[in-house]
Amino acid sequence: MKTEPLKPDLPDFGILLTTYNGQEFLREQLDSILVQIGVSVHVYVFDDCSSDLTMNILFEYSEKYAGKFSVTQNSTNSGGTGLNIFRNVDALPEFHDFVALADQDDVWLPEKLIRAVETMANEHSDLYFSNLMAWDGKETIMGIVRKDFVPKKHDHLFAGGSAGCTYVLSRDFFSFLKLSLSAVSLSDVKRISHDWIIYFLARHNGFNVSASSDASIKYRIHTNSQYGGMSLGGFRAVFRKFKMLNSGFMNDQVENSLRFARGGTEDRAILEKFKKGRLSRIAVLMKYRFSLVRQNTKFISLFLAFALLK
Repeated sequence: MKTEPLKPDLPDFGILLTTYNGQEFLREQLDSILVQIGVSVHVYVFDDCSSDLTMNILFEYSEKYAGKFSVTQNSTNSGGTGLNIFRNVDALPEFHDFVALADQDDVWLPEKLIRAVETMANEHSDLYFSNLMAWDGKETIMGIVRKDFVPKKHDHLFAGGSAGCTYVLSRDFFSFLKLSLSAVSLSDVKRISHDWIIYFLARHNGFNVSASSDASIKYRIHTNSQYGGMSLGGFRAVFRKFKMLNSGFMNDQVENSLRFARGGTEDRAILEKFKKGRLSRIAVLMKYRFSLVRQNTKFISLFLAFALLK
């Protein structure tokens, strides 16, 4: 049994970081986590069988910053970031005040975590997410990726709140997440969006969320990023998003959400109707079109095109 350490006076964070062949940018991310102001951090790293020097870098940091790192390498590759996160959530202790998620290739501004603490206290929320700065990895900020739109009634059914790397969970919500994951088997899941499921669990179960206008992450946009290339919009972004949806991504995530949806709820009824077939999907999109997305209704046309094709 893990013993809770003596608490510092500062807000105490557990940082959940997943890695896979991240040697190129990992040091910058780790350095930016370690210089967070006004908080105490412990980084829990779960490596997904990297074949490069990622593990060497992690062991170097764990030795240099003793007591700040817990490093684990998975015995088998998870098949994706979401599965890596969810298979290892149970390994994090529940005594931290907050849990934050981190990518392996971004850079955090020093005030990222303390700004989240302040926002969550002011808004009495259990899940925080925010805008990001789209970054070319050099000197240029390419724009702000906006995620601070006011939540809509059913928006958690078909998207996450923001990029998962912006997420901060309260202790209570993190305990609920662990409990929810322990009650559901993901052994047959091929891909899962962690930012989608975490947002769904929060909204579906009545936790307050904060959609912040802060942009305290330099969100690296590069060819290997899983979703970053879709962040700034434009023709290529629309094409990539359409291709992803047409591959069955939406159906997969609806199935994943149904694993966690409570029986007898409106959320579950909408998700079940959506998966019945093309006409049912169109009916759902038309009936709930103004409450399904947080940004604006232009994305409904994309959902509708997907519904017509599949």
